Amino acid sequence: MLKKKTVTPTEWDRILPSVVYAYNASPHAATAESPHFLVYGHDPKYPSEIIPREHLSPYHVDYDNYKTEFLSGLTLARACIAEHAEKYRATMKQQYDRCMKTAASQVFNTGDRVYMTVPSEKGKSTHPKLAFDWRGPYRVLEASSNSALITRIGANEEPARVQFDHLVKVPAGIDDTPRPSFDPCRLDNCGLSAARARSDIRDRNSSAQKWARWPMSSLERQCAISC
Repeated sequence: MLKKKTVTPTEWDRILPSVVYAYNASPHAATAESPHFLVYGHDPKYPSEIIPREHLSPYHVDYDNYKTEFLSGLTLARACIAEHAEKYRATMKQQYDRCMKTAASQVFNTGDRVYMTVPSEKGKSTHPKLAFDWRGPYRVLEASSNSALITRIGANEEPARVQFDHLVKVPAGIDDTPRPSFDPCRLDNCGLSAARARSDIRDRNSSAQKWARWPMSSLERQCAISC
């Protein structure tokens, strides 16, 4: 809100009070009510709603009755807000489970073979886009409602408990061969030569495009490209 309303970035502090008021007076998706209503028990009055009156209102309310009605209404409002917030939480959980593939079909059982994702190791790689996303395979020793105790197949490692959203089942047609730890920097001679050849071609094309802008003889242009 502050970013949308600020015209001059250095004057953001001048618009901040108005933005805070608008934020507190606007209903939120999680509660369906405004923060002002949750604190004071009534909706805020905007400046445009305050119209001067010549006469006082003829309606009067007893203080004790007003207090009782106010507290009852506030209790009812908070109960409705809690119900709405629970529905909002369930909706957000469904969206997360759908995006992270943690639906009921992703439940793992004892004995299943799984791969495990390790984002931290991928981030340490020199070329993370070329690194494998999954490690394993692992064997599920025991499983709960949202996590599994796994150990690497064919290795003497301590079991680790991992959340379901970090696991994926190994297809039936794949054996227990460990996933290779591919390092893009360890290229063989053929791959390195091919990479260098492609780099030389790009450099030559770039030089040709650069020198083609200048009027020169074919011999001079050929000398410039070869250099």
